[in-house]
Amino acid sequence: MTISRESRHVRADPDQVRDALGLVRRSGVPDLLRNWRNDDRRRAGQVSRGGMPSWLSDEQVLTVLHLVTSSGHPQTVDSMASLILRGLDSESLTLLGLDTAGATFNEIRARVSRSLHRTLDVIDPHPGPKKLKQTFAELRRYELSLPDGLVEERKRRLLELTNALLAETYRAVPEQYRQRWQGNCCVDATFVQAFCGKGTPWASAIGDDDLVASEPFAGYYIRRKDHGVSGEDLRTMSRAERTKLGKISWGWETTLVVMAANFPDEVATFPLLVVGMNFHPPGISPGRHAIDALRRMHAAGMPASYLAGDRAYGPKPVTEDYAGPARELGYKLLWDLTEKETARTRRIQGALLLEGNLYCPAMAASEKLITATQDLRYGDAVNGRRITQAEYDQRVAQRGRYLLKPHGGIQPNGTGRFMCPAAGPAPTVTCPLRPREDPKTVGLWPIRTRELPDEHDRSALCTSISGVVTFKATSRFPRLIQDKQYGTPEWLAWYTTLRQSIESFNSYLKLGTATAMHIADRRRVRGFAAANLFVAMDVVAINLRKTERWLQDPVPVDAKGRGPTKAQKERRREKLGYGPRLPRDRGTR
Repeated sequence: MTISRESRHVRADPDQVRDALGLVRRSGVPDLLRNWRNDDRRRAGQVSRGGMPSWLSDEQVLTVLHLVTSSGHPQTVDSMASLILRGLDSESLTLLGLDTAGATFNEIRARVSRSLHRTLDVIDPHPGPKKLKQTFAELRRYELSLPDGLVEERKRRLLELTNALLAETYRAVPEQYRQRWQGNCCVDATFVQAFCGKGTPWASAIGDDDLVASEPFAGYYIRRKDHGVSGEDLRTMSRAERTKLGKISWGWETTLVVMAANFPDEVATFPLLVVGMNFHPPGISPGRHAIDALRRMHAAGMPASYLAGDRAYGPKPVTEDYAGPARELGYKLLWDLTEKETARTRRIQGALLLEGNLYCPAMAASEKLITATQDLRYGDAVNGRRITQAEYDQRVAQRGRYLLKPHGGIQPNGTGRFMCPAAGPAPTVTCPLRPREDPKTVGLWPIRTRELPDEHDRSALCTSISGVVTFKATSRFPRLIQDKQYGTPEWLAWYTTLRQSIESFNSYLKLGTATAMHIADRRRVRGFAAANLFVAMDVVAINLRKTERWLQDPVPVDAKGRGPTKAQKERRREKLGYGPRLPRDRGTR
């Protein structure tokens, strides 16, 4: 027995239709699409659009797509047509302004398909033919035929459109709860499988007559390295090298920015939503794509505080791509380290830079303090023995004595003022270069003369009277600087709290009972713009669902605006005396 396509219909009641229409209208997206379409017509010298009129407007297309996504059904033209023909009562059709009298399923389906592609045409960076077999030569000719700047302009439109929808879900949270969020968030990229069998061939030599993938503007994705790998690199690898990469997939990445709790020890007093996103091929400029999303959040008036990311958002991106713009937007940065970044020291204006923090140069004389993280994760260089968590905590605490103290901190322009740990009203060490008779110095850790840098190698950090140094913006500063001392319980609590918020959201996003974003068959409309829009609709649906559930039992706050203390569960490794675990090294990213 076969099941006809029209029997798999979706349903929505008038209240759901009214809410969906309100969301789309308040986001301003239909106005954006209309203005962009008019700009394109003026540029092309068209007086009128001509052709068959669209059955669905942009507003109606987005509303129907949102209703389909929220219902948990696949984001297909069939689902949209089924909703219109079978799933809406007369009141709902009136709200949408639709008339389906006398129309068959196939007629409705054809109308929906034309209307959807009319909407996508305005924001598609690659408006070429879909569902056609193309050779490399044909694809190159097509790319050369595009007007200058069109691809980047359409990507900017997609970025603005998707983030306008997310901003509206953020504003859907009642203001009394929304204002509780202080701006902590975490950024990460998650893989989106393309709806096609395989990627562009890489196992053999590529010629002009070889066919490209049906989604030619996606990319290869691997879980290791930087998540992206080119076909050229794969062709030069041996079979053993490709096997080490693990599973190789074809698709895109979506960069998501998720809200996080205000304090590590506090239950979040607001729903944790995705408030920024971007869409791009895997492994390409993660820092720059994150900043594009953060700028849209800033334009929407969202606050900024601590921003965490995995190893792709640490020292790797150049200053102009991530750290510089993030500081300008008001964020304080946290990230984890790869193996080759542990125990690596640098000198910046006389200070010792280690694992994202600035220390007194005298700390270089203590090798155990320098190699603490390396010895915990990978074992020491002599016998490979790993130190215990308790030993590591002692070494990190000792490092803290040498830590430079922020004196105004890092400014939005990339400069920063820091103070010598032996200077100021609350020193943490005593130094021969700064002798002082002060009861506060009794019992402090002494820096010995032999540990000091050579006289010709001393900077203003050691020679200035105040001990305050202004660090200039360079290729290393503030790109390599974190705002918490790496490895301390405080750093671990902040980083873990922020990272857990996005890992939890990514898991929910791919949950089979929710949107099942990891299943490409649920997004059967081809093209970069369609994939981006459908994923954005997935995120919008989850944001609204999380908000609705949170409002059923909102978290109370005290007179100071603080939420309840988070219940601390003692883990098995902590019961055995190992202490909390640092993030594991999962590769070079």
